This record gives sequence, structure tokens and C-alpha cells, in this order.
Amino acid sequence: KNMLNRKITLLLPFILLCFCACETKKEIDKKDLMSIAQANNIKKGEIIIEEINTIVTNWEDFALEAKVNDQKTKEIKQHLHVLK
Repeated sequence: KNMLNRKITLLLPFILLCFCACETKKEIDKKDLMSIAQANNIKKGEIIIEEINTIVTNWEDFALEAKVNDQKTKEIKQHLHVLK
């Protein structure tokens, strides 16, 4: 659980930055995120994006480990997609 919390804490500012910067676009892709990472001098953008994809792909497992209730897990899952 501590490792999950640490990863989420490290990734959350980047994720929020990406969503704010791309709010006018319907689908955010890997290219968009890499542009944002480069513009903000985020050196490990590719690694961070892969970690985000891992969390999104395995969201239900992460949610279970973090003890997120079933309803919230389903609600959040509806809004997630793997970046391409």
C-alpha cells in the first residue's frame, strides 16, 4: 500500500497537468503527454507515462489494494483509458 500511495503521489501532479493542458481535446494520447512533459522539463516522461498506463490497465487491482470501495472503483474505471 505504501508503494502504491508513493507512486500515486508522484504521478498525480503530472496527470493533473496533462488533463488541464488537454482539456479541450476529447482523447489524450501519448504524444500529447510527451509534449507536455518536454515543455515542462519533465525528464522521465516516457517512464511516467508507462507507469500511468500500468495503473490504468490494472486499476481494479490497485483499487482493491488501496481499499477503494467497489462503487468508486467502478465509477473511476469508467473514466480511464490506456494511452496509445
